[in-house]
Amino acid sequence: MVYGFRTGKSQLRLSANLYDFDGQNLKTVWETRDVYDGKIDVDKDRVVIRYLKEDEYIRETAQRRKPPRYEATYKETSQGLELVADRQIPF
Repeated sequence: MVYGFRTGKSQLRLSANLYDFDGQNLKTVWETRDVYDGKIDVDKDRVVIRYLKEDEYIRETAQRRKPPRYEATYKETSQGLELVADRQIPF
């Protein structure tokens, strides 16, 4: 698992890749790019990404409200990462 952040319009953008290496070849088995205000936790067999949806963030902050935040949980499989849950969480 490799991940990093880049600057965006107003929030950092998270990109992450999961690679498979067979001793000679490296291939991408899962990736996500430019997750708005993304935060990632990597555990032994799961990955949790918390993020904002950019359009909701813009709309809600313009109305002086806190935007909803989301949490996506993935589990490790032999084919890469599989989405287990994607839910809204309190900001």
